[in-house]
Amino acid sequence: MTKREEYVAKMHAALDRLQVKASLAKLELRDLHGELLEKHDHLRDRLSELGEATEDRWDALKQGFEAAWHSFRSRFDEAMAEHREDER
Repeated sequence: MTKREEYVAKMHAALDRLQVKASLAKLELRDLHGELLEKHDHLRDRLSELGEATEDRWDALKQGFEAAWHSFRSRFDEAMAEHREDER
């Protein structure tokens, strides 16, 4: 096999590996997107509930909302950091 043929074969293999990685990343991002949308929708529901809360329920609902918010933000920030690492 000539150097040219070796190079072309090597680069075909590299492109094939990248295609597989891109397909896997797309599936992972689709799952992540679904997870984040679900959490986002849950937060919207909790916020609506918070907006309609009576004075005696306000503090408890606010604490619950803030816990859900921090959980969402942590997962979102984690996902963004992972995505930035994958881009390198």
